[in-house]
Amino acid sequence: MPLVLRIIMIAVSLLFFTGGLYLIAQRKLQLKYSLTWFFLLALILIIALVPAPFFVLAAWCGFEASSNMLFFIGMFILISICLSLSVIASKNANDIRRLTQTVALLNAHIQQLENKRNQIQTLDHVRSNTYTAHKE
Repeated sequence: MPLVLRIIMIAVSLLFFTGGLYLIAQRKLQLKYSLTWFFLLALILIIALVPAPFFVLAAWCGFEASSNMLFFIGMFILISICLSLSVIASKNANDIRRLTQTVALLNAHIQQLENKRNQIQTLDHVRSNTYTAHKE
């Protein structure tokens, strides 16, 4: 692997790692969603620092070029991330639906209580008028 490519891989990995930590510190990214990205960055960093074991592993797995194995691993990780995000989006959609239903039920309950309060106030007003009318 050419030295220039290794330096670029190290620089990009460190840049993205630093960016991820910054987003976590700013509370724009949750740690649990960033772990897969950090794993991918660590893998790229290890391959850039010590490429020989990766070449041996790629040959042992039957890849003709080590870059093919790198793309395969990257695709696998990206598909895993997409699946994970789909699960999270589905859970969030269910939570939103449940919360919307809860808010609707609470609003209906509030409306019922307000109606009862208005009825009680009306009865109290009628009673007080009736009492004052009898008193005179």
